[in-house]
Amino acid sequence: TEFAFDRDRFEAAYLELEQALYDGRAVTVVAAPLLGLALDVDTRELPLGEGLSLVRGDALEDAPPDAVWGEGEEPNVLIVLTAAQDRDAPPPVSVARARFRRALTALRLFEQGGYALGPMAWTRIDAGTWRAVALGGSGRPRMIRRITTEHEDELRAFCNLVARRAPRSGEISWALARFEMGCERLAPFESLTDHLLALRALLEPEGPSSGR
Repeated sequence: TEFAFDRDRFEAAYLELEQALYDGRAVTVVAAPLLGLALDVDTRELPLGEGLSLVRGDALEDAPPDAVWGEGEEPNVLIVLTAAQDRDAPPPVSVARARFRRALTALRLFEQGGYALGPMAWTRIDAGTWRAVALGGSGRPRMIRRITTEHEDELRAFCNLVARRAPRSGEISWALARFEMGCERLAPFESLTDHLLALRALLEPEGPSSGR
């Protein structure tokens, strides 16, 4: 006639289930600072789908201090990829690097701002120690843009759209690459040529001699 929750019995049953599901497998996390971005004060994590999420640095358990704290008083926003894989498999750093870049592209198209990935990422397996890996430069942040709660669903949908539909070749792909070059220039005025060339590829693909 009644139901009582017994935590000890639940934890024992859950441990048995977890061991059966993850036998020979491990959960790998890759995290990197996404600079120039802030989440709403009430948002600790913004899932983007398929294991990718944006997390307040101080909300990620045992996150490396170098990843969490930068020059400002607020903790960095971390872009985090969580993946379950064979325990003997190498960390999915290359996969994370590609997905981080796609999310950065989506963010640059979604909201004007000076976003950049930090030069280093950190990875760990299960509850092991964090290991630093080089991520590569992606520009310099120039301002902080805050994603409010009312825009979170829109950003999530836009990131998924870019991940699925981003072109791999053709004028749009070339223009997008040139646009990103402009976003990563150290000074804003230096990006003018990149953005003009991106616009020409989109609006005048036949070339200036076409007379259009």
